[in-house]
Amino acid sequence: LNPVYRFMTRNDKNRSLIRQGQKEYSTILGVNILPLQRLHAEVAGRVTRGEDTWRAQQSAVETGEAFLVYVLDKADEVVGGALFHRSDDEGLYAVGVYRRDLHDQPLGHLVQAFAIEHMQNLGLSWYCLGLRPYEGVSDKELQIAHFKEGWATHFFPRIDTTIRLK
Repeated sequence: LNPVYRFMTRNDKNRSLIRQGQKEYSTILGVNILPLQRLHAEVAGRVTRGEDTWRAQQSAVETGEAFLVYVLDKADEVVGGALFHRSDDEGLYAVGVYRRDLHDQPLGHLVQAFAIEHMQNLGLSWYCLGLRPYEGVSDKELQIAHFKEGWATHFFPRIDTTIRLK
């Protein structure tokens, strides 16, 4: 992760947005997934994940297999957050959600910077942001992919092959 962190702090745009965000918001490690669950339903306008999924994610946080990062406003209200799974050497971005009315704020930048620093403190070597689609997905998914790409230091090809059996 050291190259990722160096990239993050060397990248003027990321560094500027992180500093801007730190003036208005604070970032913390969370222990309870309920604020993320509530914000997710509020932003989506409906419940998109079942209780079993949220319970499993809470269990992963409690056992140290995952961690939560929350962004708080000046009134200590959760305005964004994300869940990251982890192994002994790799972190994985799982789910994130941010208040839509704050889309122009660098909430995602704050979460990524905090999570990367936490992963470094845990001694993790890699951080996987997930797949990077280029086409065939919604505009929202392309925007998310573009944001994640800005934090990446490596890209690994994924080749899908289909074999038709008779």
